[in-house]
Amino acid sequence: MPNVPTVAEAGGPQGLEVYSFVSLVAPKGLPPAVAARINADVAKAIAEPEIRARFDTFAFEPLAWSPDEIRRQAEIKSQLYGELVRRGNISLE
Repeated sequence: MPNVPTVAEAGGPQGLEVYSFVSLVAPKGLPPAVAARINADVAKAIAEPEIRARFDTFAFEPLAWSPDEIRRQAEIKSQLYGELVRRGNISLE
């Protein structure tokens, strides 16, 4: 879409990358060993060629992030979007 300005060209923050991710979550307090096992099993499943092909039909890129990386990425997005909401004076009302 050559005639549509980028976010930066439209006055938004420079270098803004908009993407989302979907993750499997568990209740707070899950023992680390159980979280690690679930994470390993999910990573193994999304590495399967059939599963990867299914993801491709939705333009999803499977990422085998660790639980710590998921938390880190969620915090980054929370801070970024929180700042955009504050700067834009956006509210639910």
